[in-house]
Amino acid sequence: MRESQFQPVPRIYVRNNSDESFIDRYDGEDFEIKPGEVLPMPVEAARLCLGYGEPEKGRAIARKGWAPTAEDHKIAIKRLNKFSFHGSEEEAARAGKGQSHAPLGSSSSSAPSGNDEADGSAPGRSLLGKIARAQESAPA
Repeated sequence: MRESQFQPVPRIYVRNNSDESFIDRYDGEDFEIKPGEVLPMPVEAARLCLGYGEPEKGRAIARKGWAPTAEDHKIAIKRLNKFSFHGSEEEAARAGKGQSHAPLGSSSSSAPSGNDEADGSAPGRSLLGKIARAQESAPA
């Protein structure tokens, strides 16, 4: 994924907690996140491809073709909920080992794309805190 030459692109670390690879395309480049792997990606890519921070996940689900019928929507939400979002690579690694993440703020979470509800209506929280933490830990 390309970066802007003028400003750093805000990134989030995406962990695939499912048992299948996730393959998609963003900004003209293909990418894959294998089961258990973490990929730093632009926040906009996570939003478009996985519905990160979106109150409704319909756009991401439709892009992937995961819910051709209304009955498939709940299954598609469960698939999206297998991804978690983290402010740093270290936080993502701790999550993979079942350890608690370091708090990013009082209302932050490294929660999956949706929530535990079947409709997946709750977005990820504290996006700005996660972006700031990722930028702080990035090399200059």
